[in-house]
Amino acid sequence: MRLRLLKLQHFRSLLSADPRIRNRFLAIASLLALLLFLIGFSIQQGIPDTGTSESRLILFVAINVNIVLIAIVFYLIARNLLKLAYEHRHRTIGVRLKTKLITAFVILSLPAMGFHLFASTFIARTLESWLEGQHETVVQNAQRVVETFHLDLKHSMELQGAAFAGRLQEWQSPSGSEFSLPPSPELGAGIVVYSSEHKVLSQRLHTPLAQELWTPLAETEWPQVQEQDVTWIVEERGGRMLYRHFRRTELGGQATFVEIFRPTPRSLTHAVNALEKQVLSTQVFVESQDLIRRYYIVVFLLMTFFILFVSIWLAFYLARGFVEPIEQLAVATQRVSEGEVGYQVTLEEPLDRDFALLVNSFNAMSRDLQEYRQGLIRTTEHLQESNRVLEEHTRFVDLVLENISTGVVSLDMDGRIEGINRTAKQILQLKTAAFQGKHFGEVLERESLAGFEEMFQSLQANPGKSVMRNLTVSKQGAPVHVSSGLFALENREGKPVGMVSVYHNITEMQRLQRAQAWREVARRIAHEVKNPLTPIQLSAERIRRKYSGLVENDTTLEQATRTIIQEVQQL
Repeated sequence: MRLRLLKLQHFRSLLSADPRIRNRFLAIASLLALLLFLIGFSIQQGIPDTGTSESRLILFVAINVNIVLIAIVFYLIARNLLKLAYEHRHRTIGVRLKTKLITAFVILSLPAMGFHLFASTFIARTLESWLEGQHETVVQNAQRVVETFHLDLKHSMELQGAAFAGRLQEWQSPSGSEFSLPPSPELGAGIVVYSSEHKVLSQRLHTPLAQELWTPLAETEWPQVQEQDVTWIVEERGGRMLYRHFRRTELGGQATFVEIFRPTPRSLTHAVNALEKQVLSTQVFVESQDLIRRYYIVVFLLMTFFILFVSIWLAFYLARGFVEPIEQLAVATQRVSEGEVGYQVTLEEPLDRDFALLVNSFNAMSRDLQEYRQGLIRTTEHLQESNRVLEEHTRFVDLVLENISTGVVSLDMDGRIEGINRTAKQILQLKTAAFQGKHFGEVLERESLAGFEEMFQSLQANPGKSVMRNLTVSKQGAPVHVSSGLFALENREGKPVGMVSVYHNITEMQRLQRAQAWREVARRIAHEVKNPLTPIQLSAERIRRKYSGLVENDTTLEQATRTIIQEVQQL
């Protein structure tokens, strides 16, 4: 029970997951339900009635519906076969298996299709022989019985009417205007005498049924009775046939009309009506035999095509169950090879258990590849981030080196230049731009080469130390003083991996140092000069204060002392 529920749930999920499968299933189920309904309806109804226009219309519609269904089934068959031919042409995976299964199912369905073709032929021949044989004879005999009954009844009533008209004068009253009709049950259910003016002269209704059913002759029918010697009027009322026989006779030189009225029993009327209806239906049925034959042929042809369609569809369905897992694995393998790792193959009924191990192994492999790829992607992203940081750091270092006022030259242990900044090019007056990988002897000018060779040899002799030297180079004919240093680069293990040479332009620094020294000398000289000036100023002020009133010409004294004080202050 649980297995059935799981299968039902899987089937529902399959229908909800793939709209194409759901639409195809609904179309096939609807077609099968409609076909079963038509077959059941045909079996239940038997030979269809064609006696009325409505029944003929229904039969015509049924034939057209069956033709439409045949066209639909034929289209589905042709579509599947064209699809198979297309797969053959493009050599699709599993097309040979589909062809073999379709051939096998069609061969297995041939007996059923042959039976339906035989049944349609048998029905057509049987229907034709039945219509032309006993059924037609029975209907003709029934028609003769009905006609004989009518003729016998009319003949009997005509004899009764003639006998009554011959004795009518005996029952006339002396005045001639009335008749004394005796009871005559043997003459029928009722006797009525009319004058030529449509006046009832006398009547005798022998039964209550006749009294209930008899009515005077209508005015519209009276001219017909007057014009003929014998007139018959047959009508149906109350489920009975009413026979009215009118006979013209001369009585006293005036025309008189005698009516013999007789209703038939209701059962007899029903039987006669049924026979007449059956005769009419048989005639219509004979006329519509081609339509009925066509109806059954179409039904059997529809069943034949439907059996063929079901066999082909089952072959496709089973072939798909075998081929689709392999095809899905092939497609999945191709997609994985194209880079879509992690692609999963979804198992579907009915053969998922047979291919479960293979498909699950592939899915596991695809998941592992996806995990490995994700790990590789993470590692690549980490390396890219590290490389980006390193590139940013390198760009920053290059930017710093290009913008600092210190010249920097990097070399390997063999003295080949690996990098040089702009300041170093300017300080060393390098004329070539292609210095990468060249030996420093090929790049440096003669003025700086001797000092650098001395530092290089000294550093090779003492690898763990740094060497400092002062160089003098000329720039536009002017001497430039440069402070240079050569340093060894070591890795974390203490092994030398290269060298760095640093250059500082100390020309301005030396100039500032010399200016600072001269300022110090001037300051000291001024200090030495300033020390005796203060007593001189004080002495001049004292002389002016002491002798300003004693001297006759104090203006000269004032002027002389002021000059001394001003000059001292200026110094």
